[in-house]
Amino acid sequence: YMEPHALVPINNKIAMLMEDERHEERRICQKLTEMLLAREKAILKAQDLVSQIDLMWGIYNITRAYHWTLPEIVQKSNFYLVSARHPLLGSQAVPIDIHCGKSFKALVITGPNTGGKTVALKTVGVCVYLAWCGLPIPVKEGSTIGYFSCLEADIGDEQSIEQSLSTFSSHVKRIIEMLNQADKYSLFLIDELGAG
Repeated sequence: YMEPHALVPINNKIAMLMEDERHEERRICQKLTEMLLAREKAILKAQDLVSQIDLMWGIYNITRAYHWTLPEIVQKSNFYLVSARHPLLGSQAVPIDIHCGKSFKALVITGPNTGGKTVALKTVGVCVYLAWCGLPIPVKEGSTIGYFSCLEADIGDEQSIEQSLSTFSSHVKRIIEMLNQADKYSLFLIDELGAG
């Protein structure tokens, strides 16, 4: 293809106009950036405020739609959950009442496979963490969450081929790590102790 002589000035003009357009876009973007940077503190403050409002609105909607409640926070290291449900299971989950720390410091959950033992442990863990964040939890009124120095969990199969660990030895390794940081206010959730 050979460009006809009559089109050369037109194509040159189009190329110049396109370059002028790119230059104008850069100038506008630079001007807008300068305007934003001049208001950076106000914009960041507004962003923080909007995110807090969004969080409060989300909490309100979850509380209203799913009937979650704010638990009573107590200074003792215990928990008492009334009709607790795992948040990911929603209304299909069978509610459980579960407590520990008031009259006994250890709770052993037994039952058949697929009986809900692991879900019960996960429900406790999620509820405690949500309460620590000051958020409502999927329980009924009368639930309490106490003070714990830490919450650690060993739930699931952490077998590692790279480290040549069996299921049992990986559990033992994790439990040793947990015990090394334990104090009388620790909350440990251990699933299938001795598995493997």
